[in-house]
Amino acid sequence: MTASPSVARSKESSPKGGVVAWAIPVAIVLAGVALRLFRLDHQSLWYDEIFSLAASGGSWLQMHALLVEDVVHPPLHYYILHAWMSFFGVTAEQARLVSVIFGALSVGALYLLAKELFNRRTAVIASILLAVSQIGIRYSQEARPYSMVLFLSIAASYFFLRSLRSGRASEWWISAALMAALIGTHYYGMFAAISLAVFGVVVRKRYPVPVVRWIGAAMLSAAVLGGWLATGVLREALRSPKMALEPASQHWYTGLTILNEFNNGRVDGFYTAAPWWTFAVGGVLFSLPALLALTRKKDGAGEGADTTAETFLAVQFCLPLVLGIVAGFVVNFQAVRYIGFAIAPYFILCARGLDRLKSPMIRAGILALAVGYSAYAMRAIYSIPYKEDHRAALAHVASHAIPGDCFVITPAEARQVPWVWSIYQPGLPPLKPTPLDAAMDPNSSCSRVWMIAVLKDNMYKLRWARTARQRLESAYSLASRQSFFWIDVSLYQREKTVAAR
Repeated sequence: MTASPSVARSKESSPKGGVVAWAIPVAIVLAGVALRLFRLDHQSLWYDEIFSLAASGGSWLQMHALLVEDVVHPPLHYYILHAWMSFFGVTAEQARLVSVIFGALSVGALYLLAKELFNRRTAVIASILLAVSQIGIRYSQEARPYSMVLFLSIAASYFFLRSLRSGRASEWWISAALMAALIGTHYYGMFAAISLAVFGVVVRKRYPVPVVRWIGAAMLSAAVLGGWLATGVLREALRSPKMALEPASQHWYTGLTILNEFNNGRVDGFYTAAPWWTFAVGGVLFSLPALLALTRKKDGAGEGADTTAETFLAVQFCLPLVLGIVAGFVVNFQAVRYIGFAIAPYFILCARGLDRLKSPMIRAGILALAVGYSAYAMRAIYSIPYKEDHRAALAHVASHAIPGDCFVITPAEARQVPWVWSIYQPGLPPLKPTPLDAAMDPNSSCSRVWMIAVLKDNMYKLRWARTARQRLESAYSLASRQSFFWIDVSLYQREKTVAAR
């Protein structure tokens, strides 16, 4: 096949030298690494991260059984985490370091993708925006699959475009393998695959792809997903309460709130509504340049300038966003982290819009303001608590517990709390939960009862804690109570004469 023209790739003069040409992107990646390593262990492990460590830190069979039961995500990230922790230990820092690595690789991969689409300056700006991104940093500091999803989506897009431009089969199959890995990491990875397929259909006349390649790529992804579903996870999903469909709770402005998060708008914390002014500031610094990239027709080449690259980015950004919102309406749950990989095409659009500005001073000024605003938004990651403080709460329990104590735990957390106890208190005996009814039995051996209530913004958990506290206080006296972030720890001692319940 004759090599096709570059997909809207701008002509550039040769760099003065290889070392100089790569010094800037390397520096940006290193800055991204530093931002992702900073205060990596400052926040305690939260519910989902605890599951990641508990599943991946066990044996292969134990991990597989937990993943099938959980049904939420495909297994590839857990497999990688399992292999990593087998060498380096089951700790919060090691688990999160895997995400740091994928987050840093994403910055470098985005540079290559933007350069493939446009030019070096656009690539530099795009990689800077990702390096300081609130979403990019946050999910690079979590022992969850989202930074891996981001990297795989960028890498798959890069080789997909390279294969269209060159016609080489090797690059096509690398892209297909990366896309299959993406789907094997997160179900929403299918939205990225659909976006690439849609773009391929749109440009099929200019960049024809043999049908056998499309079929092969589809079969590879289907084999990965089908193989996972065949393990029993599909059967488990059909009876799991996690998959119960409920009326949608999203709003007409959900797309705007997601876009504001892409624009680093959660400046006051992730569980506090974004201030109204962040929509305006983010819109000017990020969305307006992205819109400029999509609407401006002239570019050095004149009226006939190629806009294939802009079309690619628009499809890659808009389609996953729309599909993610629709999926959220269906299952009554939406989290920006599920479609966070769409920040990659979005930031390239932002960078392209800035690159098209004629004034270098205005371009540099807007970029500096965007970086400064992003740095201000980092306070939500580094300074404002947003994860349940299991570490401090359980350290308090460990320092005051005595043999014979009983532990009553929020039912929804009855498995997670013992797991995180084994992570943060590895030298102590396992923490065994006691059902509330058993603790209330006058004949129980519980002379002291710890109530560990995880209250994370959940009315069910709050009601349970209120009821449990009332019941315990009818048979025990309150000895102490400590509050940690989203966790309440109370110690009760049995009265000499047990009151009738």
